[in-house]
Amino acid sequence: MKVIRLFFSPLLLRLYAGALMFILVFKGVDAFWKSEWNKWRLYRQMFTGEEERLEHAVAHLYSMKAERQLLMAVRSESEPIYQAAASALWEIWSRFEDPAVYQSLVRAVQAMEDGQDDAALEQLNSVIKENPQYAEAWNRRAALHLRMGEFKESIRDGEQAIALNPYHFNAWRAVGLSRLRLGHFLPAREALEISLTLFPHDPDLEDLMDWLKELIRVAPKPMLDGVERQFL
Repeated sequence: MKVIRLFFSPLLLRLYAGALMFILVFKGVDAFWKSEWNKWRLYRQMFTGEEERLEHAVAHLYSMKAERQLLMAVRSESEPIYQAAASALWEIWSRFEDPAVYQSLVRAVQAMEDGQDDAALEQLNSVIKENPQYAEAWNRRAALHLRMGEFKESIRDGEQAIALNPYHFNAWRAVGLSRLRLGHFLPAREALEISLTLFPHDPDLEDLMDWLKELIRVAPKPMLDGVERQFL
């Protein structure tokens, strides 16, 4: 009994109560910070016209992986807003729980930027083989195949990226452009329209869509039946 009274003395009871209050407050703050209400509060903060508040909001939305809010923001007419939101989305999609895998992707992207397509392809093949759920690796390989003129492979990889991340506007873009290069005009239009719906700030794609819609309007039906040909 003496030991029990020792552990439940008035001083220790106050300490226990203080510790419990701290835990409850901490959990409450954490729950509030990650709540949908707070994510939408940060989303609205992006539109105040203040650069510092925009940067603050985007940084926190990125830290919470708030894709829903960022996908809404990339459709804004404000260039600073949609560029900041798009950059945050790219970072979210590129990150991987294993830092070593992420660094492998970074090396592949750097090789692509340096024009070392074979090295990039080898790196991406390795990443995808070991991590088939990594949507961004599939997207990067789709873009690489498109650049290399391997359009069927680009479609395959782009569709796999979309299966893992249906909102990946760049994967939809790669699929659409590859379908177009194969002469699959109607499926190409569908994919490119989705890409532009998700990210309506690609002037080259907008011009291409105008041309494609006119082609579909005037072309004879046999031309639109998906016969493989190199038009572009």
